[in-house]
Amino acid sequence: MELVPLDEGVTVVLKAWEIVPEDCNHPYSPDEDTGWVVGSTKADHRLAIDACKKLIEAKKKIRPILVIKKYEGKRKYQRLDGYARYWAYRELGTTEILCQVIERDIPGGQHKLPWVIS
Repeated sequence: MELVPLDEGVTVVLKAWEIVPEDCNHPYSPDEDTGWVVGSTKADHRLAIDACKKLIEAKKKIRPILVIKKYEGKRKYQRLDGYARYWAYRELGTTEILCQVIERDIPGGQHKLPWVIS
């Protein structure tokens, strides 16, 4: 798997609603009670989201979510990597998320890289 270096592309703050968070490995998952889309009900995803929330709450410097500008309209960016980070921010009520925008379509381009950067 090809990894994307942190200095590739541009790092910007995007509105959370501009990012399409789901993909083939992380499908759309509506909450039956609220209608809100939840991060995931899968146990491993839930553990990752909760762990990432703790890092964010501890004010750690978190790796930007990897996205590509792919669409027109309101939701312009496709998340390529950072599912747990995205949902951790959303569940904490964050409306703007730091993202690394690249031009290459590399799903999983940050796979196994640490969430916390120095």
